Formats: sequence, structure tokens, C-alpha cells
Amino acid sequence: MADREVHPKLKGIFWLGGALIITVLIVLGLPFFAKHVPWSAEKKMTRFLGTLPDTQICNSSKNAIAGRPQLQKIIDRLYPVLPGDRDIPISVEVITGKTVNAFASLGGAIYVYDGLLKHAESPEELAGILAHEMEHVRHRHIIQGVFVRLITAEVLSLVYGNSTADPRLVSMLLNMHFSREQESQADEEGLKRLQAAHIDAAGFQHFFEREENQSSVPAILTDHPSSENRAALVKQYAGGTVTPIMSTEEWKELKNICGR
Repeated sequence: MADREVHPKLKGIFWLGGALIITVLIVLGLPFFAKHVPWSAEKKMTRFLGTLPDTQICNSSKNAIAGRPQLQKIIDRLYPVLPGDRDIPISVEVITGKTVNAFASLGGAIYVYDGLLKHAESPEELAGILAHEMEHVRHRHIIQGVFVRLITAEVLSLVYGNSTADPRLVSMLLNMHFSREQESQADEEGLKRLQAAHIDAAGFQHFFEREENQSSVPAILTDHPSSENRAALVKQYAGGTVTPIMSTEEWKELKNICGR
């Protein structure tokens, strides 16, 4: 009787171990496969995963109409400027919300919370953040993270016989945490983008230094490199010709794009 009871348990352990090994192998190969997913296919994934939280894009009010051309000025300075940029779909929108954060989503969509825009003190600071998010898109970090989450959820579902996936799949994108390696890559490549665009990288450094000194840690600093590491990195890309992005009045129009 004892042997009969042990055998199914061992079989279950071996099955679970095998499933975990397969998952690890799949995850390790994801960076390679993710980089070869066509952008058209990634855009189609937004139909069932979604891209936006429960908020609104600031694009229809009088203030939004006045501020949109100023946002486009920053986008046009940053993209396309690097080899291969024209093959990457990039879109940027400002959305309502007091959260001090910006995030990249599937299909090259980048969203900036109005709360972050209010905290930014110059267009160069915002440009630094957008350059960072553009690099998450360019290096396919978002779809890598989505694949890892979906595959992990499916394997756990098979192991335990029920669905463990979050029904609110958009939360997968909002709560996605990139690895420290991915964040560092987005930092360095973002600074290269700023340099190619002739935008002062000091804005990138100033924003994160100021936010890190806040009493509560803003969402945008979660799992990101420290300000000291970023300062050292900025020094490598300092110097060179820089030109202002916009006038003070234009910056005010952009900051008030959501009308609050």
C-alpha cells in the first residue's frame, strides 16, 4: 500500500519538475524570439491585452490641442535619430492621473501620466524619460515581459489544473518590472539617443535626482538604477552640441496639456 501511495507523489514531483525546467528553457530563449516578433503581430496583441489603464488620453480639450504640437516637438527630436528607428513604431500620449510615472506598452505605445509632466521642470527632463522608454520599445523589453508572464501563467495553470492568469490583463503591462540589466540598457541607450538628438542629458539626471529625494518613492524609480549610477553614466555622454527643445511659453502649454 505504501508503494502505491508513494508512486503517484513521485510522478507528480517529476512532472512538476519537468514543467519548471521547460519553463526555464523557454524563458531563457525569449529574448531571442521576442526580437523577431513582427511589429504587426505585437500590435495585434493589444486587442486582447489592452494598453491603457482606467484613464483618459489628454487629446480633445482646448489645452490638449495647444499642448500637442509641443509634445510632438520633443518626439520629433528624439525619433527617428538612430539606425533602424524608422522600422520601430513609436507613439506618445499624455494620460490623466497624478502618478509620477511613464511606461512603454505593446506596439510601441508610450504613455506619460500628467502627474509626471507636472513634476518635470524642463522639456529636457521629459525628453530624457521618453528616450528611456523608447529604448524599452526598441530592445523589445515589453514583449519579452509579456511572454514571460503569459507562459508562466499557463504552466502554473497546467500544473494546478486551474487558471492563475489575472483576468485584468492590462495590469500585466502596468505592473511590469524590468530587470536591472534592462533598465541599465534603457538608460545607456536613451542617453545615446539624447546625444544624437543634441539634447542636454543633464535634464535626465536632474529629474531622477530630484525625485529620489522625495519623501515617498515615485513609481518611476521602482527597480531603476540609483541616481549615483545614472550620474556616472550621464558623464560619459555629457558635452557636445546641445540645442533647446522649445521656448518657456511652449513648455507651459505642454505642461498644461491635461488642463489641470
